[in-house]
Parts: sequence; structure tokens; C-alpha cells
Amino acid sequence: MSKKAELNINDNKMVIYYAESLQTRLDTLSDLSVMKKMNYVELLCFISRIAHEIFKESKQENLGLHLKIDQILTPIFAEYKITKLFTFKEEADGEGVGDDSESDGSDGGSGGSGGD
Repeated sequence: MSKKAELNINDNKMVIYYAESLQTRLDTLSDLSVMKKMNYVELLCFISRIAHEIFKESKQENLGLHLKIDQILTPIFAEYKITKLFTFKEEADGEGVGDDSESDGSDGGSGGSGGD
């Protein structure tokens, strides 16, 4: 995946992040193929770990995790010919870390009132 999508991350690190993202299995010996499968939560954890590693020690290190994930999903989706339906492009272009937290607060307030 990292080579096809050109994520510029070491394959050894990808294997480590994959293994760390898997939840503990009770019985791995009865069905060995279970170790090659991920559930949804494990996939989200794996993508988050990759996003964090790619932006580590860069100018964009202080971006929110949702923006990092959004930026790495673009090349991954493009490789599999999938179009993203939603993006945080406006927030990523602004690069205002303080602005992101303010917009998160206002979104949370409107989401809470809509649930009543």
C-alpha cells in the first residue's frame, strides 16, 4: 500500500504499525488467516499511526490528526480509484491550528443542540 500510494514510509514501520493496530486475538492457531484481516477500528488505528508517522518532524507536525489522515487518504484512495466524498481542504490550506480548535468548538455546539 505504501509503495503504490507513494506515502514515503519505511515498509518495516508499516509492518510494526499493522501489528500494533491489531486487537488481541483469543485463538490465532485455529485459523491463521485471521491475522491478515482487520476490522474497522483496527483499520482506523492503522491509518492514524501512518498519518502520525508521515508528519512527524515536519512543518505540518502540529496539524490535527483529522487533517493528517485527510491528506494521506487522498493518495490511498486515488490508487484504488475511489473518490473521497468529504475533505477538510479549507482547514488544511489555512494551517491555523488555533482556528481548527475554534471551529471544532462551534461544530460541537451545533451538533449537541441538533441531537435534542
